[in-house]
Amino acid sequence: MIYKLKESMEAKLMDMDRQSIITESNAQLKDSRNNTKKPPKLDSPDQHKPVSFFGVLQSVFAAAFGVQSQKKRLQDFSQGKPFHYVLVGILFTAVFILVMVGLVQVALKAL
Repeated sequence: MIYKLKESMEAKLMDMDRQSIITESNAQLKDSRNNTKKPPKLDSPDQHKPVSFFGVLQSVFAAAFGVQSQKKRLQDFSQGKPFHYVLVGILFTAVFILVMVGLVQVALKAL
């Protein structure tokens, strides 16, 4: 008796979860259809100027921490060279890993 009650409750919960997922996805679909925003244009006079080393470095740091602005991201994709971003990204990752290993070593020696 309790087993049947448990099964019926689980079935009702699963059905409610399915309905809420369908409702949320329909709402998101409506929002995406109504969202006609266009990406911001780069109106600066130096629009065709190549990205500097510090600009690439700043973009890699911002991307690593997830705080890159839409305008800056579009500038990177339109003006920057992918090789530069990949190279700086790999170097940043290597330095980050080495710093983490060093901090762990220091922490372990302190114990």
